[in-house]
Amino acid sequence: MINHIVFYKNVHGPTGGTTTVVNTFAKEFASRGYKVSFLSSQDVSPKGIAPHFSLNKHIGYTSHNPISRKFPGPFKLKLALKLLLTPLWDIYRNLRTKKYVNALDSKTCIMLVERSEEALILLREILALPAADRPKVITQYHSSFHAYNHGGAPELLKEVAKLSNAFGVLSEADAKSFASLFDVPTFYSHNPIPLPEQVSEYTAERKEILFVGRITGLKRPQLLLDAFERISNNFSDWTLRYVGGGEQLNQIKERAKEAGLIDRVFFSGDIPSTDVLKCYEAAGLTVLPSITEGQPMVLLESASRGVPVIATPSSPATCEIASQAGWVCSDETTSGLAELISTAISDFSARQQKSDMGKKLAAEYATNTVVDFWEDLMSSPKTISPNTVYPETN
Repeated sequence: MINHIVFYKNVHGPTGGTTTVVNTFAKEFASRGYKVSFLSSQDVSPKGIAPHFSLNKHIGYTSHNPISRKFPGPFKLKLALKLLLTPLWDIYRNLRTKKYVNALDSKTCIMLVERSEEALILLREILALPAADRPKVITQYHSSFHAYNHGGAPELLKEVAKLSNAFGVLSEADAKSFASLFDVPTFYSHNPIPLPEQVSEYTAERKEILFVGRITGLKRPQLLLDAFERISNNFSDWTLRYVGGGEQLNQIKERAKEAGLIDRVFFSGDIPSTDVLKCYEAAGLTVLPSITEGQPMVLLESASRGVPVIATPSSPATCEIASQAGWVCSDETTSGLAELISTAISDFSARQQKSDMGKKLAAEYATNTVVDFWEDLMSSPKTISPNTVYPETN
């Protein structure tokens, strides 16, 4: 019987989709009487969760840290010293990791939500234990099969998956694709979302388009701004708000200024999650024009608060949410996105219908429902055979 849940991330930072997921899981498991702890590869992140164990503690004193080669010190003496210390640190890390793993037992389940070379070190130490004493490791991939094919380190993910007890993704379509490619026990499960106790009425007075997320190339904030510029004259009482920071933030601000929209495009920057949730209360639409996603918490948060969504087909999970709680923008051009936003704005009754559908859909992603699934997955005697998908569907 599992009684201890360990959440592994490279860094337990203060913001981000996987951070929201981990924190939601952790709170619910703790409320059910489980011991909850946090494991990371990197040291503590400022304002983030302090891990109970960090695989790469004191890595800054070694040449493994990329910064050490950028700043080698006078006559490269600093780098030379770190090169000498690195083999000793490798031994130190391996001994610490072995000690940490040996303190775990078969009543522990490690939920591995990010892949890394350090995760492989951890998994190999676990496999060195007697089978009866090993903690269970379940890898949850928070992206999509499309992202796997177009992203970095696919072989690393495959190796991590093969060394885990089970491999989880966020949609049935992705589960089938990964199961046949990896030949590993594969399951699919929703991300959990805490449902709000009260939801404000969705009214025609809500005239703000909301973008929530990192303002980076993969999220395509420029595409949304260009689409908004195209419809701005027809809907002069609508505004656009970006919530989040990122390397393209200043670029988007300049672009809004050039377009003469500086008084209608607002930037909230990085704000606490509680303040992010308040932004949905004023929104008429949430738009997510990403290139690739997993199961975006932005869409779930929006749907649970009755705000219709528009999203590009960045993953099967994205399409599942957007097709019910809003619209999928299959034409991923400026004109295509502008036309769909324009259609949604013009038809309040359709938006109201999508608002109601979104709230009903969000109930399926409720935290208690998702954690019930995980309890069954972790604790029941059933096993998932390689090259199959759980739960089984017709």
